[in-house]
Amino acid sequence: LEAKFAFLYAMARGQQSEARLVEEMRKVGDQYTFTEEGKEARSIVAFYTGETEEVAEQKEESDSVALYLAAEAKKFTSSKKDAHFYILLFPAESGKANELSNFISDFNKQYFSLDNLNVRGLFLDQEYQMISVRTLNNGDKGMTYFNALAKEPDLERLLVGRDWMHFVISQPNFAILFQNKVPEGYKLFFEEEYGLKSGS
Repeated sequence: LEAKFAFLYAMARGQQSEARLVEEMRKVGDQYTFTEEGKEARSIVAFYTGETEEVAEQKEESDSVALYLAAEAKKFTSSKKDAHFYILLFPAESGKANELSNFISDFNKQYFSLDNLNVRGLFLDQEYQMISVRTLNNGDKGMTYFNALAKEPDLERLLVGRDWMHFVISQPNFAILFQNKVPEGYKLFFEEEYGLKSGS
C-alpha cells in the first residue's frame, strides 16, 4: 500500500514537467524495487530517458563504486610537510617492471642525482605492481619530481595500452594505502589535495 501511495504521489508531482516526473519515478523505482509500482516506475523512467534496466543497473553500480572510492579517499589526511614517495602502479602481470625501474633510475641520475633517491619495486596486491621512489623531503619536492617525470614521453611509451597510475604520497598516507590497498581512492584524494590529475 505504501508503494502505491508513493507511486501516485510521484505521478502528481511529476505533472510539473517531464524531468520532474523522471526524477520522482527514479525515487519510487529505487525505494520500492521489487513491487509492481517500482517496476512500473522504472518503465516510465525507461520510456522518457531511453534507459533500459541494464543501463539503469550499470548506472547504479557506477554510482556505488564512486561512493565507495569517495569514502576511501576520506581515509587520507593532508600531510604535505611530511616526507613523500613517488609511486607508479601498473598491472601485476606486466613484464615491464625491470625496464621501468631502470628507466626511473636513469631519470633520477640525470635530473635528481643530488637527492640520493632509492628506487624499489614490489607488489601492492595481486592486481598491481608498484615502483616507489623515496625519499622526497615534502609535498612540494614530491610534486616537483612528479611533474618532471610526468613530462617524460618514454614513461607513457613504456606503459602504453596498460591501465596505470602515478602520484606522490606522504609517508603516513602510504601506510594507509598499503593497508587498505585501494589506490583508486588515494588517486581521488591526490587529485583534490595536490590539484591535478594523476592518471594515464
